[in-house]
Amino acid sequence: MSDRHPTRAHAGRPNTTSGLVVWLVRHAESVWNQAGLVQGQADAPGLTPSGAAHARALAEFLAGTGAAAVVSSDLRRAVETARPIAARLGATLVTDRRLRERNLGRLEGGPASLLGPELSGDTATGQVDPDVRPAGGETLRELSARVEDWLEAVRWSPPAPSFVAVTHDGVLRALRALLSGRPPEAMAAPSIPNGVVWRVELGDARPG
Repeated sequence: MSDRHPTRAHAGRPNTTSGLVVWLVRHAESVWNQAGLVQGQADAPGLTPSGAAHARALAEFLAGTGAAAVVSSDLRRAVETARPIAARLGATLVTDRRLRERNLGRLEGGPASLLGPELSGDTATGQVDPDVRPAGGETLRELSARVEDWLEAVRWSPPAPSFVAVTHDGVLRALRALLSGRPPEAMAAPSIPNGVVWRVELGDARPG
């Protein structure tokens, strides 16, 4: 892992058990997803009825994966997705603010159709300006640094050899870039669908 962004020091020794697996999940459909509103870190209304049903289906799917712990963003739409997963796995749900969506400041609650590249840093080609800051919000570079801090933490001290992490579109895009060794400038722009599940093997990428 590049130390492109500073991360907090983690005490002890890194986990060296082979086969550390993270099941990354984007939260199910929320009320604001359906309404086409910018969510960011607003603790907006939670899941739609369809989203809640999808969360229950995700719980059934993940019950067969061997995952033994569940961590989640503390935002309502993520927690409402993670809660049935944790219940199905018989695990305690733990929240982590580092898994929150990008802070989009004053844009939150407004129409997503107005969130253009000059405000978000995303462009239609998939290239981004990582230093664009929405008023009162967070840059993509800052998002990437926050997500990298979480990634390093779980490499050193994972909650289980296989665990579920429920998070958001921006966090998943940042993780995909980090795990591929790409800088924030190369984060993919297209949105990741609600309820997507990615299996990520961290066994060969822990600090030495």
